[in-house]
Amino acid sequence: SAGHTYGSSGCSTPIKTSPLDAPSDEESSLSEKSGDPILFDDIYTRLMQEAGETSNSEELNHQHFADLLEQQSNRELLQMRKSNALSHYLMNPDFQYTVAKEMIHGHEFDWEEMGFPVFRGYNTELADILDEKFRVIQSLTYNTMGKRANVDTTKLRESVWYFTQQLLGVYFTDFDYGLVKSMLPDNFKDYISVTVLTPEKLQEDNFRFTGFTYSEKVHFSLIMMESRFQATFCYGLKALD
Repeated sequence: SAGHTYGSSGCSTPIKTSPLDAPSDEESSLSEKSGDPILFDDIYTRLMQEAGETSNSEELNHQHFADLLEQQSNRELLQMRKSNALSHYLMNPDFQYTVAKEMIHGHEFDWEEMGFPVFRGYNTELADILDEKFRVIQSLTYNTMGKRANVDTTKLRESVWYFTQQLLGVYFTDFDYGLVKSMLPDNFKDYISVTVLTPEKLQEDNFRFTGFTYSEKVHFSLIMMESRFQATFCYGLKALD
């Protein structure tokens, strides 16, 4: 949950991959040729500027949350008329997810405090597996960005995780949503929105990041996927409440 060190089991130490998993020169070189509008230098600069920043007041934080939803909803309207290559395979091609207009308070239906204990009452083994899965993907890092080493990417990973849940209407009072506004460029937020809400509309252009390695692109996708998965538990717990 947002009130704990980034990791659903309260894990405070980032999990590091082995040196074999570190980005290769070939990966970095190839990804830099993509020419994608999501620029590495832009995000890296934002990350460095955010180091040591303090959180906003709860009132201002709530305003940041509302502003982000309104902005993303408006940007979605501009994307709605894009052609969908899969539409002729769908029974209802006009159906689509939209950015949540209402919200639930994530701390009231938190996975760690409520979801895990409830789920464990039904299936202990599966609950432990899910908890470990959430913990690993949230804390996974080798402290690099592209070819840069010794980079603390926590705030970037947090921004992707909580913006994903925000799109689904899950709000945490103790997470600074101003961080999302300052960390993620609009085109990155668009990429997250399409991936989370309408993955069938993903195109090659959505997945081009200048300067990021292939493994970092996959890492972003895994964060979004698991964050979305955890958000569904919030709604399931709300239904049981």
